[in-house]
Amino acid sequence: MSTRVTVAEVLHKPGAVRDISVELELPHVELPLAEVVGPVRLDGALEGVLEGVVVAGSATAQVQMSCARCLHTEVRPVVAAVAELFSADPGVEADDDVYPVAGEEIDLGQMLVDAVVLAVPESPVLCDGPPRDCPRYLELQAATPDGVTTADTGGTDPRWAALSGLLEQMERES
Repeated sequence: MSTRVTVAEVLHKPGAVRDISVELELPHVELPLAEVVGPVRLDGALEGVLEGVVVAGSATAQVQMSCARCLHTEVRPVVAAVAELFSADPGVEADDDVYPVAGEEIDLGQMLVDAVVLAVPESPVLCDGPPRDCPRYLELQAATPDGVTTADTGGTDPRWAALSGLLEQMERES
């Protein structure tokens, strides 16, 4: 599916505005603990300015996130505000500040990817409250040797104990 939109009515017409409401399929967007599932919806406006076209509004995506605490997976909406310039200057290259206008069209794909990726939490916590209030805490506690958890050991995961011994051995040898 194309992520291109025609901007002929507002291009080279400073002050001209056109409302936009589209759902676009983006290329696969996956982060360490999150993945965009389904289309991204953009609701906003296209505004003609001297430099080209400004796209302003909000992008909404459904994102499948894994909790950074317990790795429970859940789909949640993510909303990102967008306000980006698409330059009509034929010499402009796509960079971090400006996106190019190609003929009388703009490609919203990269702008939407950038906006959604920045709106997704780096370490999503899907459980409310402290770790012991997590509904999966008891399940995780039961799965660890002797019911020992990182909260009980001062933050040290018992599964890393063998590596701690190896690290101590390496430090003694050097």
